[in-house]
Amino acid sequence: MIKLRRCVLNKTKDELIKIIASNSDRYNDKLIEFLDRYKLRGLQDATVEQLSEYITTQLNSYNKEKGE
Repeated sequence: MIKLRRCVLNKTKDELIKIIASNSDRYNDKLIEFLDRYKLRGLQDATVEQLSEYITTQLNSYNKEKGE
């Protein structure tokens, strides 16, 4: 079982988007990667489930690689 660095339970869609944005560079690379991964046209099309999955799988693995 993976220990999550961020709790994504009971978060709103806006809060989850802010988590991804705060882990992005100034060009919002992680938000763009999220949209590409789920083949979305914009963040308004994203679901809470997609955002939560991306944070728990992708962002936590990035932070683990960086040693955070």
